[in-house]
Amino acid sequence: MEFMTSYTFLLDPIIQLGLDALFKSAILISVVFVVLSIIRNRISSTSAHLILLGTFVCIALVPIVALVTRATAVPLAEFGTLAVFTVGGEVSVTTSAPVVSVELVLVIAYLVGTLVLLGLLGNSARQLTHLHLKNFDIENSEVQERFVFLVNSIGIQRPVKLQCNAEIQSPLSYGLLKPVVVVPETFLTWEDVIQTEVLMHELNHIKRLDWLSLIFTRALCSLLWINPLMWIAAKRLHDESEQACDSAIATNEHARIRYAEDLLHLAKQQQLVINRHLLAQPMFDGGELTMRINNILEGKTSRGVSQATLGKLSIAVLFVAIVTGSTQLFKIEAASALDRDYLPIYSPAPDYPTRAIDDEAEGWILFSFTVTASGIVAPATVNVVDANPSGYFEESSRTALLNFEFEPRVENGIPVDVPGVQYLFRYVLHEDENSGFEDEPESPTQ
Repeated sequence: MEFMTSYTFLLDPIIQLGLDALFKSAILISVVFVVLSIIRNRISSTSAHLILLGTFVCIALVPIVALVTRATAVPLAEFGTLAVFTVGGEVSVTTSAPVVSVELVLVIAYLVGTLVLLGLLGNSARQLTHLHLKNFDIENSEVQERFVFLVNSIGIQRPVKLQCNAEIQSPLSYGLLKPVVVVPETFLTWEDVIQTEVLMHELNHIKRLDWLSLIFTRALCSLLWINPLMWIAAKRLHDESEQACDSAIATNEHARIRYAEDLLHLAKQQQLVINRHLLAQPMFDGGELTMRINNILEGKTSRGVSQATLGKLSIAVLFVAIVTGSTQLFKIEAASALDRDYLPIYSPAPDYPTRAIDDEAEGWILFSFTVTASGIVAPATVNVVDANPSGYFEESSRTALLNFEFEPRVENGIPVDVPGVQYLFRYVLHEDENSGFEDEPESPTQ
């Protein structure tokens, strides 16, 4: 077994689509990071979050647009070519070892990484389900009444439940149609103002659909895991959502100072919390706390986003996705379409027929056939164009030919059939007679 190391593996549509998505995601995220570094001090965390989320949506749409664009592309003209295969009489069968294509190895390695990450994502969902089963309702009527008031005050229309869990120390929220705010057992011992701040923070996550954004970005990062910018952007998106929820609470200077003090006080109590990688967004989740407190004290507020602004952003995201997806950034063309559009990767040698050896017969036979988009020879298309002498080499050559395997021809990223391929099998009994035959074809028969 051997590996094919030719650069033609880059013509494989799966490899091209994957590389195209990786390159475009890296370019989109890099541009957005540059833009945010310039305008970040002039926009709110809500706006920065929307820009980053729109970038992830563009990245998700780009492969879809690229597939549609390639599928509707006009294919190139079909053509045939001639290859010569010499069979010697001294060796009865010379079978080449099957070749393991580079793209197959790369695809398998990439899929293994993707499946591992998707498995971890599924395990996070399983842990969240396990945790959810241990929730219990808070019986304090005053806390429940305050919670209902806060839900109505920020305009959440979905039914939201407030529950407690003995296994957590950081408040968190999750759920889409029936969201849940979960607080630790110590919640009832906190001051009323701190309880209100915590509930407002988590309810803002629910209002903004941050849990849905979390699932979407983690799934997309699992699919494009090899691009480190995806993970950096996902972390940045997480931080911006936390800051947006913080700034929605700290609406004036007095509230900012109080909230920053309360946040620091609560966070110190969470020093022993172990990150369980839940499919949720805990209020206290590590290293961004200092940055959050600084932003709160600096008075970076979260301004609301109008429906008109959301509409404009949606149109911009769709436009960027279409333009980026329809522009193929990564594609390597074959240097010669006749020689490199498809490539033999497995060519077993025919047997030199016993009858021909006994009669000391030498000669040639010319076949015409179609290489399919899957890289095999279509049996119904195998035809003998000419042979000299006839009646000796047909069966042996056909048997070998039907076992040939090819790297398929690719047009606009799509594997296609190649009709009219011609193979000339030359049968010589002695190595010093390889100069060819006088009547042997030298060019394709059209």
